[in-house]
Amino acid sequence: MNPELGFIVLSCLSVLTGLIAALLWVRSACVKTPENFAISVAQAEEPFGGNPPGGTHVGHGYSPKLAALANALQQQSKLSGWAAVLTAVAVIFQMSALIIQIFIAVH
Repeated sequence: MNPELGFIVLSCLSVLTGLIAALLWVRSACVKTPENFAISVAQAEEPFGGNPPGGTHVGHGYSPKLAALANALQQQSKLSGWAAVLTAVAVIFQMSALIIQIFIAVH
């Protein structure tokens, strides 16, 4: 392959992956998470501590807003992970292009 063509291809790939990474990071940063939420707890029917002490029943906590927060944070984390990977790929492409440019200048 022509070194100049290789430089152009790698530069284009670097720009493309950098742009995708930036868009993913922006999208990740725009994921909305609630600032506060209420939690409803189902209590056991026994007196406090249960019968025997320590209880045989376990209360379950659930909040739709807490579940929404967890889902939003999972989505944000996944997008940030992909953005980080693509940024690393962009750096590798850019580094390869720079090596080719240096090789052309030396020879």
